[in-house]
Amino acid sequence: MPENINLKKFDLIIGCDAVERGFEKVVAEKEKNQKIILLDHHTTLRMKKIKPDIAISDERYSSVCEILFDFFDFHRVETSRKIAEYLLLGVLGDTGIFQHANTTPKVMEIAANLMRKGASLSKIIRLVFKNKRLETLKLWGRAMERAEINPKTGAIVSYVTKQDLEDLRGDAEDISGVAEILNTVSGTKFSLVLSERGENRVKGSLRSEEYKDTDVSEIARLLRGGGHRLSSGFEIKGKLVKDGKGWKVE
Repeated sequence: MPENINLKKFDLIIGCDAVERGFEKVVAEKEKNQKIILLDHHTTLRMKKIKPDIAISDERYSSVCEILFDFFDFHRVETSRKIAEYLLLGVLGDTGIFQHANTTPKVMEIAANLMRKGASLSKIIRLVFKNKRLETLKLWGRAMERAEINPKTGAIVSYVTKQDLEDLRGDAEDISGVAEILNTVSGTKFSLVLSERGENRVKGSLRSEEYKDTDVSEIARLLRGGGHRLSSGFEIKGKLVKDGKGWKVE
């Protein structure tokens, strides 16, 4: 969020897929004349301090960008090539480049429509999904080395410390890919990646797939987190500490 944007000047603030991505830190308080709308494809939309005026949440959608596409289409809003590329980027991100179970025939039709408007599928994949920094790959490698499978639960678990991020010059966005990759390991039910965020905070990222028949949102909700059944997250107080038996949150 650029510091030079004064949110108090706006009458309407819209958060798209934003509750778990720091929206409450950006919008710390609401002015009397302001309205807040939340758009999400997760089933839980809880804000701790601010109550949104409108909350639209539908898990049947693959992504918020699919919701936005329907909104623009229904109201006959003309979308430029640039808007089409942003919408396609969002769809690709949340469907795992059309690999996840939420890739429906409608999603493919929307993608084709956006491509007809000028969005370049190959360009987005090349620049966003195949263009990785060396530091990102090193961070992923460190997390992969630590991964362990719990045979009782079917969970594959790994962790990333604050020191890892500093040593390898990684960032929070690099961590999201770890849970996705671990979720592809055969014989597992879901993946969990714990990562230290800031002072005394640990974030958990959970991923699963339709065929694994595991609702990770139930795990997230137990820890006051949220998300949908195949992709959820939570944040708890504590830090990652190593003892004689391994690593734990303390």
